[in-house]
Amino acid sequence: MVARPSESRDDHGKGIAEDSRQTRLLAFGLVIAVLVFFQSQVRLALDAAHSFESRVGLALVPSAIILAVVFLIYRVTRRHDASLRAAVTDSVTQERRTRTTELDSLTAFGLSLSRANDIGVIRDLAQDRRFVSPAVGRAGP
Repeated sequence: MVARPSESRDDHGKGIAEDSRQTRLLAFGLVIAVLVFFQSQVRLALDAAHSFESRVGLALVPSAIILAVVFLIYRVTRRHDASLRAAVTDSVTQERRTRTTELDSLTAFGLSLSRANDIGVIRDLAQDRRFVSPAVGRAGP
């Protein structure tokens, strides 16, 4: 049996998040491997930057490090905001589904009441668990 895409991943997209984590890990490993491979060239570049700093009087390496840290913080907060927005969207969607289900149940109850022709049928409808809203026991807003 071949798994359909909707069966292989859940509704919240966790499979996609796992794939991107694996991709980031692979990219990080690749960057480390390239740095190790070109270690002498990186050292020469840092030495050239240091000699330029001492000649001109600028602090290039510390400012580049600060810039890199700020950029990483920016990326992390941006990713956090995106996941927070996704969680809020999921919550709102679930709440709308719940409200829709409750309204459908209420509509079905009203239609059944309108078709009832004696008090016995109305009593049976009032005791039927299909028409009891799950929100009855909840506290109000």
